[in-house]
Amino acid sequence: MKTLNLYVLKNFLITFGMAIGVLTFVMMGARLVKIFEYISQGIPVVNFLLFMLYIMPIVLTFTVPWAVLVAVMLAVVGYIFLTRVGRFTTSVDDFGELQRASLHSFAGILLVLLGLELLETVKIYFREHSVRVEVILLLGLIAMGRHVLEMDLYSINPLTLFGFSSLVLALAISYFFVKRAQTPIR
Repeated sequence: MKTLNLYVLKNFLITFGMAIGVLTFVMMGARLVKIFEYISQGIPVVNFLLFMLYIMPIVLTFTVPWAVLVAVMLAVVGYIFLTRVGRFTTSVDDFGELQRASLHSFAGILLVLLGLELLETVKIYFREHSVRVEVILLLGLIAMGRHVLEMDLYSINPLTLFGFSSLVLALAISYFFVKRAQTPIR
């Protein structure tokens, strides 16, 4: 178990470092173009470095939480893959079995996402005393997507599959109209 924990920690730290680097570069990218224009006009490079030093804490307040989120999600996926799918990799005879195990793991991640969205909806309800319809529709879409991932498409009744697809279509159209009603007319 200690080896598994070290492996997950190592993957977390590597992913966290890469996410920090990429996200910080993306956040600074728009400013860097303008700064390079100023440097080409004759502003000293020391001023550029001071500006980067001053703006870095502001940028990191946005990038660190996102990098932690990305790293945790990928570490959890890696852990689930190792613990659930890792048992199958020693005895996998065909690719279909590995694919089913991966889809099952992804469905578990969607279940966690459903729980988080539901908690956010309850929190908003208690804070604002209102229910946001678009969040409920998104929860329905995520739940349907999760259910479709766990279905066995070879043995399902075609009428049931048609029912699932019409429900997903109805939820998507409802979400479209709710979002359209919320946007101001220009």
